[in-house]
Amino acid sequence: MPTFTLEPLVSEAIGTLLRIGLIVLLFLLADRALRLALRQIGQRLEATVAEAEQLARLKTLLRVGHGTAVVLMVLVAGMMVLYTLGVNVTPLLASAGVAGLAISLGAQMLFRDIISGIIILLEGQYVIGDTIRVGGVEGRVERITLRATHLRDAEGHLHIVPNGDIRIVSNLTKTQAVKPE
Repeated sequence: MPTFTLEPLVSEAIGTLLRIGLIVLLFLLADRALRLALRQIGQRLEATVAEAEQLARLKTLLRVGHGTAVVLMVLVAGMMVLYTLGVNVTPLLASAGVAGLAISLGAQMLFRDIISGIIILLEGQYVIGDTIRVGGVEGRVERITLRATHLRDAEGHLHIVPNGDIRIVSNLTKTQAVKPE
């Protein structure tokens, strides 16, 4: 009668768990290195950029860049874990391409918001702390993401305005006095 031992299975499971642990550790180290690098860049910007508005815009871009990098690192780490578990990731990547096309057709509004958010950030139309008027909403900018701008009005209400819906924005912080003629 053949004997069955668990030793090879346990050894393989431990090896797989160690490889997954290494992937997670590498992800955490990469995230930590990214945070440190961005912190150093932020400190250099504070030391070299004299204009507060430009500094605020650059810091916002750093935060957005960090968020984007983390999403990409999570996707790569997830694929590596699946590969380690024996899942063939090639069909997943191909399916992701097809799914991406289908999602892009259904998520046109989201893409419009993101493109508008990038333009808002790059042009510096407003930054965190500015008071702006968008449509019928006036408030202080608390947060700017690629998708939306968060405004706090005078009554304390939080308004989340999708960036793609912002057609005309009045930046009340940047108002200049007009000389009478």
